[in-house]
Amino acid sequence: MRVCAVIVIAIFISNNHVYGGSYTSGNELHQHCLKGDGYVNGFLDGFIETFTQYNKSICPPRNSNLGQAVDIYCLYLSKHPEIRHRSSGELAYWALSESWSCG
Repeated sequence: MRVCAVIVIAIFISNNHVYGGSYTSGNELHQHCLKGDGYVNGFLDGFIETFTQYNKSICPPRNSNLGQAVDIYCLYLSKHPEIRHRSSGELAYWALSESWSCG
């Protein structure tokens, strides 16, 4: 399962670079975490909804809510400033899979 998740993330990241697209970095989302402006809520809502449909390496606990996911993600960004330059999607995967592992 982790191999599949890594492949999905690698494809996502490489497609952005191949086509000249830009991606939102963890630095940008960290600023939204500090502002508390709701941007991270929308980002993670879409990420979790999409990612958990196609990949079973993130398993939100029963009765968990979006606020918890935002807390997990924002705390992860705060604790790991050395990797905030990476894609916000990649960082969301690592943050949530660390806290909400299916295994």
